[in-house]
Amino acid sequence: GGTSSGDVFTAPHGGGSGGNEAISTLNDDCSSLMKMNTVSRNKLKSLKIDAINGNDGGEYGLSFKHDASGNCLQPVDLQHSPKLLINIPFGNNIYGAAHTHPQSALPMFSFSDVLTLQKLYSQCDPEYSADVVFMLLNNDGSAYSIKVNNLQALKKLTNNYLTETKMIG
Repeated sequence: GGTSSGDVFTAPHGGGSGGNEAISTLNDDCSSLMKMNTVSRNKLKSLKIDAINGNDGGEYGLSFKHDASGNCLQPVDLQHSPKLLINIPFGNNIYGAAHTHPQSALPMFSFSDVLTLQKLYSQCDPEYSADVVFMLLNNDGSAYSIKVNNLQALKKLTNNYLTETKMIG
């Protein structure tokens, strides 16, 4: 099993991790990801095929929801975007999303992806906050998941980055 002393968790499969003290790499899948139902896993396999075969430079995606009883529903396909941007829904029973990066993009989460995770976490029903996840599938076959268990630590991380970027630029 993996260990972590930070508040933002990533579980890389074919890549590395960042160097911030609030980010920690897990060596195995997060246990809540393993709870995803077979339909969700099959949709993720299909999305990975889209990532590998997609050559228009755009992104594909899925949204993950719970029903009123907390059961995982079939993931919803998101509108394909021919750009390096995809519209991710937020709120209530939505606990996560997955998206692809084409070859023209870096095969790692962008800063806007981290902001998307923050928004998924802050706008989901608190009952599902432990399940919040944002996934990335790349055209090289690598896949990443990012989770957070402390919204304040994530906000501090993103605010620090924004402050540093403003100071440099």
